[in-house]
Amino acid sequence: MFSARAALLLTLGTIVVSVEPLRVLRVSPDREGEATDAITVTFDRPIASGLDASVDPRLVFSIEPRVEGRVEWRDPVTIRFAPVAALAAGATYTVTIAATFQALDGSRLERPYRFTFRVRGPQVQDVSPYDGSQWLTPNTRFKLLLGGPADVALLESSLRLDASACGRGEIRVKVQRQRRIADADERWRWYRGFPPDTVRDRHRVVELAPVAPLPLGCNVTLRAPARVDSVAAARLFRFSTYGPLAVKEAGCTYRNNPCPVGPVYLTFTTPVKGTEVARRVRLVPSVPFTVGDSDAARDSWTLDAPLKPRRRYLVVVDSGMTDVFGQRLTEQFSKTIATTPYTPTVRYPYGRMLVERDGPRTLAVQHVNVDSLDVTIIAVPESLEARALTAPGAWPDLWAALVKTAAVRRRLGVVDSADVPRVTGVRLPAANAARAGAGTLQLIRVTSPGVDTTRDRWQPLAMVQVTDLAIHARVGLTEAVVWVTGVGDGKPRGGARVTLYDAKGQPRANAVTDAQGLARLGGLKADTAAGAAAAPECDECEEGGGGGLDGYVAATLGSDRAVVAVNRWDPDLSPWQFNVEAAWGDQRRPEAATVFTERGIYRPGEPVYAKAIVRDGALGALRPPARGDSLRWVFGDREDGVLKDTTVAVSAFGTADQTLALKADLPLGTYPVRVQRKRDGRWRDAAATSYRVAEYRPPEFLVTVAADSGPRLTGDTVHGTIEARYLFGAPMARAAVSWYARSRRASGWEVEVPNTEGYYLGETGWWWEEGAGDYGPGQVVAQGEDTLDGQGRLALALAAPPPAKGKAAAVSFEATVTDVNRQAVTAGASVIVHPAAFYLGAKTTGDEWFWTAGKPREVAVIAVRPDGRRVAGVAVAGVLIRREWHRVRREREGYAEDVGEWVADTVGRCAVTTAAAPVTCAFTPPAGGSYTVAFSATDPAGRLARTTFYRWAAGPGWVPWNDESQFKMDVIPDKDRYQVGDTATVLFASPFTNAEAWITVEREGLLEQRRLRIVSGSTTLKFPITEAYAPNVYVSILVARGRSA
Repeated sequence: MFSARAALLLTLGTIVVSVEPLRVLRVSPDREGEATDAITVTFDRPIASGLDASVDPRLVFSIEPRVEGRVEWRDPVTIRFAPVAALAAGATYTVTIAATFQALDGSRLERPYRFTFRVRGPQVQDVSPYDGSQWLTPNTRFKLLLGGPADVALLESSLRLDASACGRGEIRVKVQRQRRIADADERWRWYRGFPPDTVRDRHRVVELAPVAPLPLGCNVTLRAPARVDSVAAARLFRFSTYGPLAVKEAGCTYRNNPCPVGPVYLTFTTPVKGTEVARRVRLVPSVPFTVGDSDAARDSWTLDAPLKPRRRYLVVVDSGMTDVFGQRLTEQFSKTIATTPYTPTVRYPYGRMLVERDGPRTLAVQHVNVDSLDVTIIAVPESLEARALTAPGAWPDLWAALVKTAAVRRRLGVVDSADVPRVTGVRLPAANAARAGAGTLQLIRVTSPGVDTTRDRWQPLAMVQVTDLAIHARVGLTEAVVWVTGVGDGKPRGGARVTLYDAKGQPRANAVTDAQGLARLGGLKADTAAGAAAAPECDECEEGGGGGLDGYVAATLGSDRAVVAVNRWDPDLSPWQFNVEAAWGDQRRPEAATVFTERGIYRPGEPVYAKAIVRDGALGALRPPARGDSLRWVFGDREDGVLKDTTVAVSAFGTADQTLALKADLPLGTYPVRVQRKRDGRWRDAAATSYRVAEYRPPEFLVTVAADSGPRLTGDTVHGTIEARYLFGAPMARAAVSWYARSRRASGWEVEVPNTEGYYLGETGWWWEEGAGDYGPGQVVAQGEDTLDGQGRLALALAAPPPAKGKAAAVSFEATVTDVNRQAVTAGASVIVHPAAFYLGAKTTGDEWFWTAGKPREVAVIAVRPDGRRVAGVAVAGVLIRREWHRVRREREGYAEDVGEWVADTVGRCAVTTAAAPVTCAFTPPAGGSYTVAFSATDPAGRLARTTFYRWAAGPGWVPWNDESQFKMDVIPDKDRYQVGDTATVLFASPFTNAEAWITVEREGLLEQRRLRIVSGSTTLKFPITEAYAPNVYVSILVARGRSA
């Protein structure tokens, strides 16, 4: 813009000269700065006409003492100087801006402008051992983490260890060495960046050693400068050395809490290993106890012992106890501790729960040291069910509103044996659904006159329904499907009347279950009854945005009735729990759209061309919108404002386009574009994209990177060559170049081994083991900062790292060359690295993907070179590994937790020698479950070739399943992709047998459903793939097993 304006003024032959002199608005650094700071000077009006400056900045800017660097116009009003190397810490620099130039308006500086700043020394950022560390040894060495290289002599002169707390005075500290951060510096290695950049990282580790041993049992303070600087303030780090071993405390109560049954707490002055505690500590009378991690060493230990209330125990610590420093107790320690009685307590399950109607109908209440229970039950009327089910936070308000008029109170006498915890079943009434308005839910609270409510103020509420009907519901935008089963036997209940209510308690649809217990409720509309229509416009709001219905489902059969809440926020049943991405908000609407710009980056003043494509309908049946439909374009700015807002008609092909002329003074940054469609009386987002506005220059030189043309094997030398030339042909001699080498998993289109169709090559894990990160940018294996030679070239070489998981890797060289104008150009090249001289190929014989327990299966094995030639005479070892998820309950230090992990067991082996034709290994899975088949061999150079794949075996019996939530089970298809006409075989691994199952095929609604009786742990079903399944479907299963099944 400035260049065009200047040309216009010259054409008119008139130059306007400002009467105000040119001034400097601000400078940076101001008085003090960091060693890595760039120096900027900002004027009060434009000087340069753009990035292609009309004023040579090198004639304007100077610095003393002289510093090598690059000076340029950052923008028309700011000159910027970037030093090549860091400025000297503690040095003072003077910057002069000459008065020999003029601004665009003709003004000049009245005199040269000068300013001076001082470079602060590197900051002391951390210390090792960490600040506050205890139990230091006399020969402890310290390390300081600095923000950059430091003057070692200056640092050493400022270091002192103060041991005056124990009469030793100050201890001098010497600097042993200064170095970069190493991998061994676990706490600090992340300061190097990720991936680590050891070239650009300025952090330094300074190793320190006191000139004399530290006194024992002493609090010491390391005095260091906050910065390695002659004017820096001091920074203090406090430590303590270990003293004699002694028992500090032994007790049962913790913070005056009751302690009827333990545990026992022991605290020592120094760390003691758990094995020592188990061996040297005893309780009198004798009570067995356990400690946590016996290999750990710490100063505080918890003895988990089954103590009895109102008893006295003697805690004895043997004088033979030794701490981690080899010190022994000087004498035996003993102390009497006393357990307390149980505090009068009442505990019961709370929250939502279901109690069987055909049974004892009781709520289990735990109590101790009370002789009666006060039970309050409030029957929630049907008119308030919606509030109770959809807003659990409203329970206290419901209780307060109903307790005076609808509460039924009972006082039950219970057996009170001193300090003996007991359980009493409180019988609950069952509502009669045949009575109009009768509610199903009951709010229950249980307490006792003996409970100290001032100490135990939390009195939870239980929301209970007494029923034998279990409701399983799937609710979508336009329909819902409900399955009703019995709680006691898990069998389907036909003839039950099912009603779907919204969040306000208004019925939305109803139906009657068939003989399979299934009911389909159609004709649903958008959830405007929940108040969504009145909600303010909000791009991120879920309400009314197609997010689904919040409400509940009720089922009635005779005098029995049950209800279940339906909401979009259930953490246990959210789609992500089942490894599925859910549509969110407006994405759930039966439409699709995309918007894009013709390129991703623009200069100010250029036009932006954008296009949108819109479709209606479900996936697989998309169609252009109806004639006359409109589309709203919103071009946003960087601050959530609007550059352009317009509404246009959609073409007959469902497309629309827009042009936005960017202003010449538009700020640089990223700008959003949204297209919206009007739904339910509101404009709602259909698609969005963004583009960048930036100032940039076309490159003036070309960078090429060449790598070895042929593949390499693990350990071979991989070569790369970097070359840079100006576009007019001259080499970029002595140009700066930064480079790095990466190793990543090679994708299928990069590596294809001929003659291996249908064979597994390399390690193939379960879907959760095949992370998307395997195909990311990879790991940096080498990097550097170098200079091109006189011909503008740099040669690189490195040993090929071993590829992961027995599959080929792509080792790439990437280089960035920077010219004197600070313009950078990047290029790269890669070479394929194979793990060994051959691959092992494995393929199951037969057409069935799933195996069957007890039935032998054969696996064909080959050895093949990367070029497809078979290799004979390779000795291959094969194993069949069964994987089970084992779960145990672990108790330690007074806490209990469920711990699960995979347990692998080798259940089959084979050994074969490869030939020109495939050879076979036979395996027989002994039971249903998941299996890994693994083959391994070594090439003549000792490189490992390994191939694995997994299979599920169907069979009778229970299948252990891995699920921390206890809500999901494994569903395994026999392939990843299908075509119309195929038949998909899906295995369901059920944790139950003799159970009822409901299988659904869904996508934007229910496509198919089946009912099945499961008699074994692994069940397979076949699904013919029709056009209705395109482009994808979701297959799910729900298993119900009653208590008496």
